[in-house]
Amino acid sequence: MGYVDPNTIHNPATSSVAPASWGDTVRDDLEWLVDRPGCAVYNSATQNVNTSSNTVLTADSELYDLDSMHSTVSNTSRITATTAGKYRIAALVEWDTDATGRREAELLVNGSTVHTLVTATAVSGLTLNGSKILTLAAGDYVEVRVWQNSGTTRTATLRQFSAQHVAR
Repeated sequence: MGYVDPNTIHNPATSSVAPASWGDTVRDDLEWLVDRPGCAVYNSATQNVNTSSNTVLTADSELYDLDSMHSTVSNTSRITATTAGKYRIAALVEWDTDATGRREAELLVNGSTVHTLVTATAVSGLTLNGSKILTLAAGDYVEVRVWQNSGTTRTATLRQFSAQHVAR
């Protein structure tokens, strides 16, 4: 449940006694601040990434999911905002031991809008880590997409992919 402005239920200027629903709303709003919508997921296995090819990484496991934002059964690559607002989206991707070419990680919103997280020249055992603040509507989803150009297939592991609601 998202934040509700208590003033929409009771305005102290118009009456002196607040209704019970006002107190319930204040309680719910405070609980929401403590357990804001968010989740953190990861993949327990590596994924193949073909050279010069975009690959969306999947997540088969959850560290936590406070707002039913991720499924380990369908669309496992997605974190879906169920509450509109600003989210800190972060990803940690670990690459195999090869130092040829470049590696990239980016965020996709709704499968098309690209937000670059990080690009780097490959080193053996490279880990890419980055985050962005994104404004998401309820129902928008975010995925981690990677790319590499080593000249051969490499492997990447999505060590952590998270979304934390930070503001309305």
